[in-house]
Order: sequence, then C-alpha cells, then structure tokens
Amino acid sequence: MVASEKAGSNMSARHTYRIGCLCLIAVALCAGEQQPQGAAGQEVVASAATAVFKSASNLVQVPVVVRDAGGHAVGNLTADDFRLFDEGKPQTISRFSVEKFETSASVQVKASAPVRASGATPVTAEGGVSGTPPDRFVALLLDDVSAELRDFLSGRNAGLHFIGSLRPNERMAIYTTSGNHTLEFTSDREQLRNTLAGIRPINRQTFYDSVMDSKLQPCPLSPYLADFVANRPEIKTGCMDDPIVQSQASGLLQKYGDPDALGYFRALTGLVAKMAAMPGQRAILLASPGLYVPTRFQKQLTGVLADAIRAKVVISAIDPRGVTTSGTMVAGGSVRPVASKLQLMAQEQELEAFMDEVSSGTGGVYVHGNNDLDGAMERVDAAPESVYLLAFSPTNIKFDGKRHQLKVSLVNGRGLTLQARTSYFADGYTENPEDQMKQQIQEAFFSNQELMGLPVRLQTQFFKDGDDATLTVNARVDATKLPFRKEDGRNRDDLTLVVGLFDQNGNFVSAYQKTIEMRLKDETLSAWLRSGIENSTDFTVKPGKYLVRLVVRDSEGSSMAEQSTGVDIPW
Repeated sequence: MVASEKAGSNMSARHTYRIGCLCLIAVALCAGEQQPQGAAGQEVVASAATAVFKSASNLVQVPVVVRDAGGHAVGNLTADDFRLFDEGKPQTISRFSVEKFETSASVQVKASAPVRASGATPVTAEGGVSGTPPDRFVALLLDDVSAELRDFLSGRNAGLHFIGSLRPNERMAIYTTSGNHTLEFTSDREQLRNTLAGIRPINRQTFYDSVMDSKLQPCPLSPYLADFVANRPEIKTGCMDDPIVQSQASGLLQKYGDPDALGYFRALTGLVAKMAAMPGQRAILLASPGLYVPTRFQKQLTGVLADAIRAKVVISAIDPRGVTTSGTMVAGGSVRPVASKLQLMAQEQELEAFMDEVSSGTGGVYVHGNNDLDGAMERVDAAPESVYLLAFSPTNIKFDGKRHQLKVSLVNGRGLTLQARTSYFADGYTENPEDQMKQQIQEAFFSNQELMGLPVRLQTQFFKDGDDATLTVNARVDATKLPFRKEDGRNRDDLTLVVGLFDQNGNFVSAYQKTIEMRLKDETLSAWLRSGIENSTDFTVKPGKYLVRLVVRDSEGSSMAEQSTGVDIPW
C-alpha cells in the first residue's frame, strides 16, 4: 500500500478549469447502509438530501484585465489592489484568482521551432504533425443573420486571411449565429476555407427595409427601431407614427426579431458548453455588428456570460462594418430619414454595449470602428497574458430582476488601464436552492482554488491489482468547527462532499457526491467532536498521474472547503 499526502505531492494542484458536464453520482447513506467512520455507537441519520445554500450562493464573478502603458497585461496584483462596487456600493471580494495564459505570439514562437525527437516529424507550415496534442481552440462565430451583405463579406474575407495563421497545436471551428453552417474543430486549413467561403448571409435587414407606411412609402426599420415602435410609449418620429408601420413592426418582431435574438444566444451558449470540455485555451472570435438585447432577453445574456466565465472561455468581438455613420437609413437605393439622430445614436449604443459586454465580461477584446479587419482579427485573437477573476456575494442589494452596474477600480492605478465586466442581471442569480447548490458545487469543483472555510484533511492511498489500481480518497472533517443547530433534542447539520479525479492533462475523469444528513443526540455529538467525520471514496483507475479534487459544504454555516492533491500511481 502506498500513501500520497498533500504535502508530499509531486503534482501541481492547478489544473485546467473546466465546467463541462459534471456527472455527480449521489450515493445514498441511509441508516443501516454505509456509515461515516467515527466513534463506536455514534448515532447519525444519513441520506441523499440536498443542502440548502444561503447568501453565499449569489456569487457574481467579474473578470478583469489590467494593462500597462505599453498595452501588456499586468499579472502581479493582489485582491487588496482592487475595489469593486455594485450600484455604487462597495463590495467585499470573497474570491480572487489570476489565470495565466500564453500569448498567441509566444505560442507561435514555440510552434515555429522544429520538433525533432525519436521518430518525430518536424512541424510543417500548413499545420502538419507536431508531436504534441492541441492546446488552443479557437471558434470563429459569424453573424450571418443581422450582418448586411457587404459587411458580412468583409468579415468573411478577414476570416479567410486569419485561417492562414493557424498554428500546428491549434484547432479552429466555424459556426454561425443562424446555426445553418457548422464545421467542428480541425487543423485542416483547406476545409476551413471551403466552409467559410460557402457561407451566405441571410441579411435580415432587407425584411425590415421593406416596411411601408399608409402612403406605400418605404419606412425602413431595424430590430431596435421595431421594438421601439411596438413596445415603447415614447413619442415616435416620421413614418414610425403610422399605425400600419406599428402593426408591421410588431409582426417583424414576432416572426424575426425575437427568434433571431434567441438563436444568437443559443449559438453562443451551445458553443461555450462545447468548448468547456476542451483541454487548453478556449477562445471565441465573434464577428458581428452587434445584437439589440431588449429587457426580456437580459437573462439570456447574463447566462452566456456566467457560463463563459465558469468555463474560462474568452469571447472577443469584431464589428465587420468598420467605420460607420448614422443619421439616415437606406431603402431601395434612396436615403430617407426615419428616426431622430438621438434614436439612431441610441441604437448604435445598444449594439456596441452588447459587443462590449460579451467581450469585456469574459476577458476578451472588442474592436470596432476599424477598417483594417485583418489587423482587427489579429488583435482579437491576442488573448491577455493574465486575467484576474474577482467574485463577490452582493450585500444590501435588492435582487429586483434589473441590471446592476458594476465598477472595478485600482487602489493605485497610475499608468494602468483596466478592462472589466460592467454589469450583471440580478434575475440570473435568484434560482431555486437546489439549482444554486448544484451550480456552486460544480463551480467550486472545477476551480483551482484552495479554500479552507472548513477544517478538512485530504489523504489518498492506492493499491495496484494487475493493470488497474484502486485509489482511495479519505476526507476527514473536524466536527468541532461545524455549527450544529439544536432541533427536537438533536444536533443537526448537513455535509455535502464531492470528490473527483482529473488526469495529468486536466481532463475530468469521474466524481462522486455524498450528502450526509446528521441528526445527533448530545452524547453522540460528543463522540463525533472527538473523532471527527471521516468518509472514504474508491476509484478504479489505470496507473498514471491524477489530481484529486475535494469540495465540502455544510448547510448550517454556509461554509466551504476546496482542496486538491496529486497522486502518482506508477506502472
């Protein structure tokens, strides 16, 4: 029998952050079945009951990128260097971490070096065999719905040029917001080019341009203006006052506007979920003029941001329109004012706000007002070297289903610039307790944080049997620190434990969730306080290096422990 202690581990406790699809297998611990190890004669009622989360479940995560005067990311700051405000009210930063990434330039330098090992083939310029698995995944997401033909073609051409920079250890995929075109991750540049060249835009704007007023004159709208006409009480201008236009606007929203917006979010959400399980850097390059997001769809936007942040997927955005001007709209070749300049400016601000939010909110870059789209593609592909992840549980804030403004500042920001998420939608954080529990445990399990909110000791040991090995993970919780609550003459608290494995490449292997529901008499509690609460979990694995991850959560004190340790099972 070989034991591996945390202090003696030769494997890094950091692993690739991945939210993926965590299959937590709930193990019932009922009276008469498996009992936590402890003092003889102890009395415990155990089941698969779910612990209820309290205030700590409303966790808002805020990615932050800090750059110096030269534009380089700064990665040596601490939590004390930041100040965070929700609706102008200072918040306590309850979690803080910094993610380090290789820049695209450094990856390219490594990739360009010849790989010569026994039987190895040198890297080719067209992405041939490199001898190493892919470590970066880039998805090009094209807005083929709202982009007009000329703008779409400009963005597509920039994408074709960008494919030429694909590196040997990099994989690229192509998706569209309509869902009509998909090419999964590949290193085949020719296949990428052919797929991209074959995409044709829907150009939904032509449908909004066909709106006519009662005099059968064109009254071109847009999703923003159509929503303005149909759903807002403000005074309208020009042909937008016409009842026929108002009726047509409502029909356009029902047939195209809302379905297109939902499709846009489905594309982003699905892509983030898919990339969450990729082993390495994950980036989405979004080429779009932007999306108008009415209040009724704010929850979808918040969900996309939350998913991307948890999965460490960086979304960068580029506006293929280049330099734009507004003030009139075009229909049938004629220029005709249909809205006030303030309305058109507000429309542009809505589009830019969406693009800025999905990029800044995930640590990415937003490039717009730039006619050099090839250069813009290179800029959005350059991931920052360091991204800070700040998290807080809102205090004294009413969760009213509205957008909350966020502000992040530096205590000493001289010579530094800061890019951070600017808002969150409160409604996204008011789910039912069971969903909150699953989300928080899943988030903690796939994190690389070490949190000692509860005193827990993590130990591992293994036994080899032929080509397989049994890995036993033992967790011991100091019961003296648990805030038992007296009820009906018994001391109660619930412990939820999640223990799982990652392989040496950071890939999720398996995990078990056990919930211990304790209802202890005073004499039994005394025994538990002396011995502690121990629980063991067995995994059947192949020899190799593994990262063991443990998350423990108690219901009464809303406290958590998150620990990792490495184990090396020799062949």
